[in-house]
Amino acid sequence: MRTTVVRRGRALVASVPLLLVGAACAGTADSAAPLPPTTMRVGNTDVYTYQLVCPSPVGDLATSIEFTVTDSLEHVTNGEAVTYSIKAPLAQVKSPVTPTFESSTTTYAIPAGLKVTSAALDPESNSDFPTTSTKVDDTSVSFTINGSFPIDGSPRQVPVLVIDATVTAGPGEDITWTTPTSIVGSASVPILGSQSSSCTFPTAGPIGTTNVT
Repeated sequence: MRTTVVRRGRALVASVPLLLVGAACAGTADSAAPLPPTTMRVGNTDVYTYQLVCPSPVGDLATSIEFTVTDSLEHVTNGEAVTYSIKAPLAQVKSPVTPTFESSTTTYAIPAGLKVTSAALDPESNSDFPTTSTKVDDTSVSFTINGSFPIDGSPRQVPVLVIDATVTAGPGEDITWTTPTSIVGSASVPILGSQSSSCTFPTAGPIGTTNVT
């Protein structure tokens, strides 16, 4: 399976685990004013970067999240099976205290024209996230990662979300994945204990499109 980023002719779903401090998540205390997404297409690779904003006791905190996508086919047709691999880094918070990561759950709406048959994380577990799970229903795909480590900016190996699906769209239609509908995380903060936060994308939009021929 090759690694790509969001590109024209590919659909994607992004995995955006989050970390928080108190009621905060995100990477820096940048302005939370909405910023437009940026895109880069290089060959078979698509990359979409969106701003993620999370509430905090000191105001909204913002960071940028880059989504990377791989699909198994260059072009798809009605009834054909296709696999999507979605990768995104772990968003980490700058804070005067060092919280301990507990869990993160990310949910994506299944786009029209696609029937998801299964979803899994690859690898299913690693040293950073020893337990994980995925869930698929008629309208959404979600995954949860669990771990226990300090949120100190150290790189973490986030598993890749792998989605198997069947194309139900007809010729000339597009299958478009969009930014996650829900990102909820929890972390343990000194004195305050376990805290949770729900983050949003001020400017929501597509993260990948598959063209049906």
